[in-house]
Amino acid sequence: MSGDNEIFPRSSIIQGFFETALPCDATKEQIMEWVAHNLGAGGISIDNPLSKHGMEALNEPILTDTRLYLHQKAERSNKGWTIHSWKENTPFTGPDPMEVVYGGKQTINVDADPTDE
Repeated sequence: MSGDNEIFPRSSIIQGFFETALPCDATKEQIMEWVAHNLGAGGISIDNPLSKHGMEALNEPILTDTRLYLHQKAERSNKGWTIHSWKENTPFTGPDPMEVVYGGKQTINVDADPTDE
């Protein structure tokens, strides 16, 4: 990535690479589950030998700008809310979908049925 002071737009998709050491023996599947869990991208099975261990980076992460941006839209149906996500090559400028779902600071939901208010 370029300079340390460069500002990246909201929704920038950044790849991160770092090294970590396994605290115990584990299969590739268990490691994938452990990494995803520690990065907030999923749960971890209580049977996973790594479940009682945190993950620590051994070095400063190497970051790469993918030049892609995450776009998201909250959609409500009679079954509840769905967050649709996709990648584009322009920054996302819409409302934060979680603010739409939970009210937050977002007061206008352009996808909402006006009779629901």
